[in-house]
Amino acid sequence: MFDAPQGLYTATELLDGFNSEHTLAFTKTFDFSVFRAFVKEGKTLDIRRRQAEHDSCIGDGLRRFLKTHDRPLVGIMGGHSVPRDDAAYRDLALLAGHLN
Repeated sequence: MFDAPQGLYTATELLDGFNSEHTLAFTKTFDFSVFRAFVKEGKTLDIRRRQAEHDSCIGDGLRRFLKTHDRPLVGIMGGHSVPRDDAAYRDLALLAGHLN
């Protein structure tokens, strides 16, 4: 089972364990652990509760961040249904990189 970060996290934290030198390195990331749990267990009450807890922690972290930073903000949310080799996924990743 995955442990959701408690609040906002950096891209570095999200990709902890990733090494571009290794083909399957993405399987070590938090994002993939969430995906793996969802595929393995489906939409069980426990998985949905953990996803809701994670979303709530992100929301709380975002509220704290916005109270202390006066700058424009763009959020990009998505799911696991878009394949990582899909053009749409690549385009969103490039967009996010340009917004940073």
